[in-house]
Amino acid sequence: MNRLFKTEGIVIRKTNFGETDQILTLVTPDLGKISLLAKGSRRLTSQFCGRVGLLYQIAFTGYQGKGLGYLREAEIVRAEPFEKRSGKIHAALFYIAELTGKLLPEGQMTEGVYELLGQTLLQMQIETRPVEIAERYAMELLCRLGFLPPSPVKNLAFALNEILSKPLRSEAMLKQWI
Repeated sequence: MNRLFKTEGIVIRKTNFGETDQILTLVTPDLGKISLLAKGSRRLTSQFCGRVGLLYQIAFTGYQGKGLGYLREAEIVRAEPFEKRSGKIHAALFYIAELTGKLLPEGQMTEGVYELLGQTLLQMQIETRPVEIAERYAMELLCRLGFLPPSPVKNLAFALNEILSKPLRSEAMLKQWI
């Protein structure tokens, strides 16, 4: 990875780090899954305030430090207004974000995952069946990562438990809406 890079990404995880910083995990089209430290992003006067929300698609500039990368600039490309949606949609979105974060390896480019995630987020805006969208996304992601053959699997939960060492926390929330 170059020391300075500019690309787009979708925020799939935000972790508080210290008093004012956050570690963002993003899925990008050309760098795969990366984690960047957004210094001061929790301050109300920060340049990142309101620009790095969960599942926001952002255009950003970052640079690689000695260990962790750092976020330098961020602009919103697309931010879906999911705040006013139902609990079912929120459960499906958290499931998608958590599943993507657990399955994608850090720093490894995986063909088509960024596009798949973006298309799935758009479908969540249009369609009324978020649980089915989340399950289709999970199946397609597992196929693209090589965990499953292209043919459909009858029991998605069983397949995920075989692949992941721990169950997904958001899966229990998603099951409440089925």
